[in-house]
Amino acid sequence: MPQLPGAAIRLIQLLDDDNATGAEVERIIIGDPALTAAVLRAASSALYGGSGDITTVRGAVTRLGFRSVQAVAVSLGVQALMANTAAGSSFDRSRFAKHSLFVGFFARYLYACKFAKEPFQSKWGRDEVFAAGVLHDLGVGLLASVDLATFERVADFSKNEQIPFQDAFFTIYEKPITELAGFACETWGLPPMFREFILNYEKPFETQEAIAYSCVNFADEIANLNDHALEGWRVERIGNEPVAELVGLPEEDVPEIVMLVSRHTAAYVPANAA
Repeated sequence: MPQLPGAAIRLIQLLDDDNATGAEVERIIIGDPALTAAVLRAASSALYGGSGDITTVRGAVTRLGFRSVQAVAVSLGVQALMANTAAGSSFDRSRFAKHSLFVGFFARYLYACKFAKEPFQSKWGRDEVFAAGVLHDLGVGLLASVDLATFERVADFSKNEQIPFQDAFFTIYEKPITELAGFACETWGLPPMFREFILNYEKPFETQEAIAYSCVNFADEIANLNDHALEGWRVERIGNEPVAELVGLPEEDVPEIVMLVSRHTAAYVPANAA
């Protein structure tokens, strides 16, 4: 199993400790240029409540808070890991990055709007939802990274049958590809909530966090319909009406939000997808 970049995994694990201090967080971030850039960029972003450029790591951590910093570290770590996949394969690193980040940002927006309209009890915050969105297709990227021959076989089947990559994998191997991602989360020591999410996100109403899971599901559907699909080939998909109903996003609002999230995603991809 490939490892996440050292600084990212150390930061993720540190921030899962209630006793973490700002000085410890700042020290890890400053030691990694890519992590520093990502945290500064997030702190200045309108999607994170930024109202101007932040020029210091300490200021960025203060503005974002630990939970947002952890979400940024998860995103950066996963995208950096995918950069190690072989060039010239069917796996498109840039497409994977765009898809993952779009789903993360869109799901975060949906969750925040849902909570603002109808406050509810949940162990999830919008930053965990963002990180979960980034991680939701982790198994696909990992497969391309650790077993390219198997990835190509599944990709060919997905293309020929015009079915989602995950469905193609299950048809061939009779196991969900999410098991690979769940094992990776456990190996890396990510917070247990992310492993639980990855293993169950396709069945949100069977979980205790239906709203959080549904926001990622719906964001994934929107991504696949708006030039941010995981696959670079034609795929037939079936929408999930109960999920859309629970999320409650008016259909007429979708184009504007897609445009906003697409711009934000594009600003991140060059730094995250080599």
